[in-house]
Amino acid sequence: TATLAHDGKGLYLAISVRDQMHCAGQTGAKLWCGDSVQIALVMDGKQTEFGMTAAGGGSNFCWMSPDARLINTSPDWPCAVVREGSVTTYRGYVPFSALGGAYRPGPLLRMTFVVNEDDGRGRVRMLKWFDGIHPGKDVRKFGYLVLE
Repeated sequence: TATLAHDGKGLYLAISVRDQMHCAGQTGAKLWCGDSVQIALVMDGKQTEFGMTAAGGGSNFCWMSPDARLINTSPDWPCAVVREGSVTTYRGYVPFSALGGAYRPGPLLRMTFVVNEDDGRGRVRMLKWFDGIHPGKDVRKFGYLVLE
């Protein structure tokens, strides 16, 4: 289940995943190798891609951003990953300024996300909400969001 909301300053994301075995893997650029999520957004023509993992007590990593200072870093954005029974919930918040834009009602954003699955052998499969992250980066394959 994926839930998105905004407060006029940034975007809240929550993605809950049912998984019989949770293997967080590693933090940083290779977080996609373990159980994790990757999110890509385009706002005002500028692309951001980041991920969240339970590794390191819940951490994120930014691969792409219109703000060059954020690329290949773990930004100081709120990130929490909680495991309850067989469900892992990834919660994050990304300021619109980090996406290279500012809130205004009505514009289309492009978005996709991937849920990476690891049962102890590295990533064995993934679940996608639209293409565009894997295989290959292609914003034309992202879905659409409208901010209200």
